[in-house]
Amino acid sequence: MNLNRKLLGGVISILIGITLAFNAFAKDSSDKTALERSIGVGLGESCIRPKAADDEKNYDMRKNHMKYLLAKRDKTMHTGVRTDQDSLKGCIDCHATVKNGQPVQVNAPGEFCAGCHAYAAVKLDCFECHATVPAKNSVRLKRYLEKHPVK
Repeated sequence: MNLNRKLLGGVISILIGITLAFNAFAKDSSDKTALERSIGVGLGESCIRPKAADDEKNYDMRKNHMKYLLAKRDKTMHTGVRTDQDSLKGCIDCHATVKNGQPVQVNAPGEFCAGCHAYAAVKLDCFECHATVPAKNSVRLKRYLEKHPVK
């Protein structure tokens, strides 16, 4: 009897796992997977990294963004070079969203960073030190607010 319960529990666990995996990659009516739905675009218009011809959905950036950020950190910390290319500040300037005329923190539930990190089950600790919203003088934020004034 005890063996039957363990077997049944194992079968149920496997079925739940298969269902969850299928749902993560299932497409909805917008033809997006759960991963794509969990990652918003925000204020940016296009990715800073040019996509390869065979990389339609920009998997390179999704897979390697941490490598780019770490390389940028090392360049900044060791040589003092500060540019927007591959900077966390640049990421936030593009990927923050705006609600009621105010930028929403990128690590808030359902927002850009939090959505992908939750999907991948990866701890999001960048913002223990770094800002979570674009600077008030952000060109992208100003441009967005000019196009979408608060009513």
